[in-house]
Amino acid sequence: MNSIINDLELEYDQEDSNKENTLALTENLKKQAEELAVEYRFESWEHVDQVLYAYAKIKGFVWRLQNTYYRADGDISKKVFECSHSGMPRTRKSNNPNKTRNTTSSRVSCTCYINICWPKYDSNPCVTTFESNHKNHNLNIITAVFAPLYRSLSESVLNRIKFYVNNSPGMGSFMIRNLLISEFPQQTFLEKDVINAIQRFKQNNHNEINDPDSDAFWLLEKLEIQQKDDPGMFIAKKIHQGRLFHIFWMDSNQQDLYQRYYDVIVTDNTSRTNRYQMALCFFVGVDNRNHTRIFAQALLSDETSSSYVWVLEQLLKANNGILPTVLLSDADTGLDAAIKNFLPNVKHVHCIFHIRQNLDRHVQRSLGENYTEFLSKFYSVHNSLNETLFNIRWEQLIELFPCANDYLMGTLDKIKESWGKAFICMYFTAGMTSTQRVEGINGIINKYVNSKSSLVECFQGIQEFLCNQTAKAEYRDWIELLPHTNISTTSSERIFPHVIKELKKYLTMEMYFIQKAQLDISLEYNATLILPEDYEVFEEDFVHEVNDENNQDDFAQISLRSLVDKVDRTNIAEIWRITYLTHKSNSSPHFVILLCDKSHICTCLMILNRGLVCRHFFQVMIRSKQAQFSIFLIKKRWFKIESENQLGNPETCNNFDNQNQEFVDINGQSSYAKESTVLDELRNDSYLIDDINVKINIRHLYSNLFGLGRKIAQVASEKHRSDILNVFNEILEELYNDTNEIADESNKTLNPHIVKSKGRPRNKRYKSSVEMGTKSGGSNTFVQDNDGQGSSQGNRCSNCNATNHNIRRCTAPCKLCKKEGHTYVKCKGKDAENDD
Repeated sequence: MNSIINDLELEYDQEDSNKENTLALTENLKKQAEELAVEYRFESWEHVDQVLYAYAKIKGFVWRLQNTYYRADGDISKKVFECSHSGMPRTRKSNNPNKTRNTTSSRVSCTCYINICWPKYDSNPCVTTFESNHKNHNLNIITAVFAPLYRSLSESVLNRIKFYVNNSPGMGSFMIRNLLISEFPQQTFLEKDVINAIQRFKQNNHNEINDPDSDAFWLLEKLEIQQKDDPGMFIAKKIHQGRLFHIFWMDSNQQDLYQRYYDVIVTDNTSRTNRYQMALCFFVGVDNRNHTRIFAQALLSDETSSSYVWVLEQLLKANNGILPTVLLSDADTGLDAAIKNFLPNVKHVHCIFHIRQNLDRHVQRSLGENYTEFLSKFYSVHNSLNETLFNIRWEQLIELFPCANDYLMGTLDKIKESWGKAFICMYFTAGMTSTQRVEGINGIINKYVNSKSSLVECFQGIQEFLCNQTAKAEYRDWIELLPHTNISTTSSERIFPHVIKELKKYLTMEMYFIQKAQLDISLEYNATLILPEDYEVFEEDFVHEVNDENNQDDFAQISLRSLVDKVDRTNIAEIWRITYLTHKSNSSPHFVILLCDKSHICTCLMILNRGLVCRHFFQVMIRSKQAQFSIFLIKKRWFKIESENQLGNPETCNNFDNQNQEFVDINGQSSYAKESTVLDELRNDSYLIDDINVKINIRHLYSNLFGLGRKIAQVASEKHRSDILNVFNEILEELYNDTNEIADESNKTLNPHIVKSKGRPRNKRYKSSVEMGTKSGGSNTFVQDNDGQGSSQGNRCSNCNATNHNIRRCTAPCKLCKKEGHTYVKCKGKDAENDD
């Protein structure tokens, strides 16, 4: 924000910095005001206004123009000014106190007035009558500060406010007022005056941007204009009964980010971003610098499962069907059902923070004082190191707290594979266990938009934030290209020089420091080799677990037995036990398994969860020649983009082999192993650099060809080069394979319906995939259709199952004996069955 203001500072200063307030009181004007009396002569009507303004401001009151008289030729012949407190209060139209507001009047019959005449044959206006005495009120010098006339904002101040509003929409009234006070110290700035000026300029901008009645139409126009500048941009919309129902868009830069870092996606909705209460849905991920980036966004009219299915379909269409590996979200029931039905192969992880909030909402009241103990037991279940232990502790929790069974069994038990650590520990999540990253994005977006924003303003706020994100990323790339020299070296740099060299070559600066921190802290641990005959002893050791979700500094994420089962005992070369040098309460023993293919895995699972090599392995590397490091142990998503391209090109990569990967030991001696390792199988890594680069290059080629075609069409039309058309037709016939018709919706799209209340409708309830079937608690049944809309079926007859009547008015045959004249309630066969 400040950069925008500084960039445009010079332009503003050249226009407004030298302007002065035309109504400023000069010494000469003050002297003329003191001389004001009958027969005082002015230079012009403008001079009249200046002298009277100065006189009233010095005395402490405000003039009001009572009347203006004109001659036959249209020139002004006379003006009458009076004190603003002159005149009688205006009577109310109704004396009923219930129909009128409790207001006051500033008219107290003051007698101060002045007549100024300008005869036709006179050269100057002159004071003819002047009553300077005031009645029924006292003069107050503070009036010169707070009266609306005297505190009115000058043209230079208004231009400055307009400048801030136009060039920095996210700047609030508090910041603008502070800037104005420092720039115009002689001016009085009340908060209400600044806010009114800001709203006036915002309203003008709003009217220039779009017509409120055509908000959806102008949003689509804005998207189409941006798509012309960015041909690779993807836009999808859903129109329901002529109104905008859903809108989804991804620009080409977002598509590049998604197709590079699609392995873990976080999604969440935020409200109060537009006047139609459409939910703003974000798909967020982490780039190779560990920075949060927005991959896609959508505006949804509701939050039903069908709406989420639609937006997930558009996400896949925009990215050539690439599926995320892990999708992290809150406990939204509609999204749960959509992912289960539409993306069954995607690992859905629930935010542990939202689960804790739901426990507070559904369980705390019923448990009372036992709630603290319940939370401790619940986190013990959540942090169980294997599935067997999880199930045992989960059953014990249900037995200990039967009052919480409704929520535990009705909701959490059916989605336990989405929140239990034992079920998600083997998946890459970039270290995320909550939706904190997307919640942070929601908080920042709310600085750009609010519940009164139009759709166009909401779109512009999002695009401004995306531009800021892109500019920040480009700045970090530029910093990365600058030459850097280490002034001092650490112990880890002297012990692991070959590892440090590889990390600097391939990792981004942010990830390099995160990985180097593991090298530095590895020297604080001790490693002990476990002999093969002792495996069974340590496999029974489930190590220590953390029961507090906020204290997971250095605790194991899986038991040794479970880890050995996953890698197969025949693949194990060595097992090392890692402990802290001194006793540490927030640390537990870890086990590093060195595999025969030179890869490894540790019970901290950092190499799986975060795609980085942990501190425990580097301690083993100091002690064992079997422990060797390779840059391929780190997930390629953390690499520099240019390093990724080098790894995909054997000609430019010295340590690249189509069949082997290079490993180095603590002394820098190299060896090679197969490219496909046990670790790769555990990761189930589908991150293929070549495929991603091909798809990105194809889209960039399309964008470049589209832009070039527009330029050729424009220049050829101006120069009347019809022969170019034949050239293009020949090329098209050569390349043409098929055509994709685009539906042309010429009808004007209407605005979405304005939703006045937040949350689900009072009589509508959408079932999620984890809840029980329809409850038989009432006579009305609500049915959700494919579009997420509901319809009430009313009363249903229990005899013939029709919906237009009940059993008392049913004329259909009995459903038991199939005879007419009665229903099953009065059927004799029913009594016979009961007797049997």
